[in-house]
Amino acid sequence: MDLDLDIILDDNQEENDPTKKTLHLPENLELEWKAPENIPSDRHLTTDIIPVSEFLNLRLRLGGTNFLAPRTPMVISHLKKLKEHPLIAKLGTDLTFEDGDMEPDEILCLEEIIEMFRPQNILELGSGISTLVLANKLQEMAKKNDETLTYIAVDDNNEQQSRTLDLAGEVGIAKSFKSIVLPGCNYRVGEVDKETGKEQVMPCYEFDEKKLHAALQGKKPDMIIINGPTNAKTAANASLAKTLTMPILSLYSAPGALIAMSRAYADPEIFALEQWQKSGAAHIIGIKAVGKGLMIGVTPS
Repeated sequence: MDLDLDIILDDNQEENDPTKKTLHLPENLELEWKAPENIPSDRHLTTDIIPVSEFLNLRLRLGGTNFLAPRTPMVISHLKKLKEHPLIAKLGTDLTFEDGDMEPDEILCLEEIIEMFRPQNILELGSGISTLVLANKLQEMAKKNDETLTYIAVDDNNEQQSRTLDLAGEVGIAKSFKSIVLPGCNYRVGEVDKETGKEQVMPCYEFDEKKLHAALQGKKPDMIIINGPTNAKTAANASLAKTLTMPILSLYSAPGALIAMSRAYADPEIFALEQWQKSGAAHIIGIKAVGKGLMIGVTPS
């Protein structure tokens, strides 16, 4: 995979957890994957997305380093609107947001995007409150159109998985999605330094093709929502763990699959989207101005 990562590796060696498994980046498929059939002819997207070139120019003019990262809490009116959602209203006082959760307006925006794009198989990286709303929306659409639609939620730890499953049980939608755990690992992205002996590695999920294939029943996802891996550094906008998600998942994704990544105002996520574009793993359409920034892109057709 063509990933030019030298500019960040030296300054981010703390990201390379030596306790994690170290793997080579996958290059080819080992199993048979099926692309979605009978793709809806009326798929569309909202048009009020800031083109990525304009977004990057704006960032550059504002100083170029984390100047777009929000310094204020989520907007109360957005939270109120989410609380009025028929599903979320069932949580009552149990509705609490953790650092890794998407913000309310991002969740509601993605719900609308799912209705517009009409995906058949959704893969979400990093579960949470968003999983409840979005998986429920997909199953509502499946029931309405007499279709079989799949929603898979991925976490890198059992604690986050349990939290999401507990919430899903509270609101009665535990069967609307399947939850799997893919632990974190390190991927080799460069040669071993001859002087220090250190490997150039980057963190990400351990994308085990067999586990993904089993969860998705061999169906290529045509929508990928990236809100993880979730960890303390991700929550602090200081993790590069999202950078390898699309270069790897592009192997398993349907052509023209929709990609949505949260926290797109932050430097690590901006670096990730630039690498995806550069490597050919994704075409970045732009940024939707909700939450902490929602990047919208598509996989190559």
